[in-house]
Amino acid sequence: MAVSEHFLNIEIGPYITKVVETDEKLRLFKTFSAFSFPTPEGTIENGELQKNPEAFRRALDKELRIRKIKTRKAVLVLQEAKFGSREEQLPEMKDNKLKDYIETNGRMFFPIQGENYQIVHRKNGPGQNAKQRVQLFAVPETLIL
Repeated sequence: MAVSEHFLNIEIGPYITKVVETDEKLRLFKTFSAFSFPTPEGTIENGELQKNPEAFRRALDKELRIRKIKTRKAVLVLQEAKFGSREEQLPEMKDNKLKDYIETNGRMFFPIQGENYQIVHRKNGPGQNAKQRVQLFAVPETLIL
């Protein structure tokens, strides 16, 4: 039997933040709750999350407490965010080695100017010729809470 786990999908917009609590089991999604609340002023400017997200954190925590939602795993989406994404075939290796490999070679995949981006990844499954498929994301550090 497949294990399922609740997680939050949070879409942060300049005026409204939308939150959906879901569960994925065997590629089927079930929605448990959904709500929206006004995004605190100054949270987003020019499509980027500002350096001090405390007002947003307080507003989100308050809304989650009101609805008695205890799920803490989340997928954040920022409207108008500037980030890159690509899938690569990388050598098969353990998770900790893969993370080190991506940190060391990340600029090879995303020739980004400046040091204000972080490269994060997600495994997409096995590839060909002893390789694995990995989705890479170049995310502005201002988006990482």
